[in-house]
Amino acid sequence: MNRTGLSLMEVILATSLLLAATVTIGQLAYVTTQNAQRAEDRAVAAQIAEHQIQQLLLGQLPVRTKPRGPVIEPITELGSADPQSTQQNQNHPWDEWQVAWQVEATSVPRLYQVQVDVFRLRADALSPASVGMSATDADSQAKGVLFTYSVVRLVRVHP
Repeated sequence: MNRTGLSLMEVILATSLLLAATVTIGQLAYVTTQNAQRAEDRAVAAQIAEHQIQQLLLGQLPVRTKPRGPVIEPITELGSADPQSTQQNQNHPWDEWQVAWQVEATSVPRLYQVQVDVFRLRADALSPASVGMSATDADSQAKGVLFTYSVVRLVRVHP
């Protein structure tokens, strides 16, 4: 018997192996992409938290608990009703992020424990209702939150 081709069983086996390898590579690419996004989110959140703490240390922000709100407050020029002046920060990379602080005094004068919570929101969660929440309210309404990062630091405030 002269055999010149492949049997049906060999073709099915080769096709299933190829399909399994393709699915595995696709899943690996998906997981890698998710991990890269998480790493990027963590890096941006750490940068935002550090920026907030540096502003506290420099005295640019008051040392008090702040409810959840935008990282960069909209800037409006005094006496201007022009919508162009309020759109200065609209395309900032931190627009989809929000921040909240909890400040507690310690037994040492002018030394505070500051917890900075940073939240990355889905685009559809950037509504006015999500602004002004405390960190605990934000946790309970976490369906619009894609990523959360917290850091606790001791901050010494100079008079």
